[in-house]
Amino acid sequence: MRRAHFGITLLLVPLVGCGTGASPSPSTTTPSPTVAVPTKFVSTIYSYAITLPAGWNNYPARVVWTGKTAVSHDGPDVDLFSGPTLAWGYALRTSKALAAFITQFNKDVAAAHPCPVKPESERATTVAGLPALFESEHCAPVTGILVLSAFVAKGGSIYVFQFQDPRRVASDDADRAAFDRPLTSVREP
Repeated sequence: MRRAHFGITLLLVPLVGCGTGASPSPSTTTPSPTVAVPTKFVSTIYSYAITLPAGWNNYPARVVWTGKTAVSHDGPDVDLFSGPTLAWGYALRTSKALAAFITQFNKDVAAAHPCPVKPESERATTVAGLPALFESEHCAPVTGILVLSAFVAKGGSIYVFQFQDPRRVASDDADRAAFDRPLTSVREP
């Protein structure tokens, strides 16, 4: 069946090109290339804005995170951003200090996922011009998935931004740079 169809197509092509009338000259204009541009995402649930790299997709959270369970990148309570790697953001209204929140957060994550309770590295940083804490860890001893987290407190809420490189061989420096770029664009109310 495919051969018959292919043969008919080959027969039609020469016939189409054999017209006797004058044919218009081919168009000299070429379409402009489509340029991927960064996308601004505004979280309607968590009230922050972030500029995503060109070509990334966003999937807004459908429900508010209650803080009663550990978060997963594929949960309905996170704003998910996907490109060559994954990133997600969410927030929790809480009266806890940032340090106390992070300690409990890391315990909850370690109980739900194969991640260590204590991250491999921590450093002070800023997000949206506010003091923040940046953590780095490799989860799952077998796969070693790199997970980066940034925590920032503002106005009775703690905002969490996370990044995951699901490849077995993650490039820590390149991934940190890829995470830092959108983090510098975060704006909070």
